[in-house]
Amino acid sequence: MSDRYESLSDFYPYYLGEHLNVVCRSLHVLGCLIVLTFLFAGLLTVHRQLLSFVPFLGYVPASVGHYFL
Repeated sequence: MSDRYESLSDFYPYYLGEHLNVVCRSLHVLGCLIVLTFLFAGLLTVHRQLLSFVPFLGYVPASVGHYFL
């Protein structure tokens, strides 16, 4: 994605092309669910250190979906 997009309508076809694979989309959903789980667990329990994992846990499944599939 080295091009600069002037608008969302210019970027959207590229975005859709990057998410055609069903497994890639599934890994994105999995990453979102993991993030939400750790976010709520960190906020609702005494284990605040769980919040430090939130940024990484969402990116790992998405990265696998993009770079390896």
